[in-house]
Amino acid sequence: MPVVIEAVLVSVIGWVNVVVRWATRGRVTLYRFYGTSGVRLSMVGPDTAVAGTVELTMLRDGDDLVVLAAAAETGRVTATLCAATAVTAELAAGWHTVVDVQALTGEAERAALRDRLLAKAALDERYEIRRRHEFPVARLTPHERPVVVDPVAFSGI
Repeated sequence: MPVVIEAVLVSVIGWVNVVVRWATRGRVTLYRFYGTSGVRLSMVGPDTAVAGTVELTMLRDGDDLVVLAAAAETGRVTATLCAATAVTAELAAGWHTVVDVQALTGEAERAALRDRLLAKAALDERYEIRRRHEFPVARLTPHERPVVVDPVAFSGI
């Protein structure tokens, strides 16, 4: 049921934004939709120099990063991450760090973690994750503290 309510809210906010932007000739936006946060993971496998690169949805849990995948792909993504001998995460352009991977295998553990993280997420991010049926697959612990990138730039005036 929450997905239906969130879908209606996102749709209504979108239409109100369209009307307000039209009325103000593009000068005012009431609510900005930023989408979901993502992380690019580069994996090195035991047999090859580069096992592959994958881009996944990501939610922050303190200093850790929790990566999510669609329900149908959780097993494949978890197996790929666990088979890698080294994983490097790229959050912002030019910021890379090696991460330790802890696979999340229990269904109850993943569901509880997802609910806890979504309670703190923005409306549009929460809606997109629920709409795509994404669940946590792994917890990444960076070796360096992640750079916080704010998608909104302020001029300082």
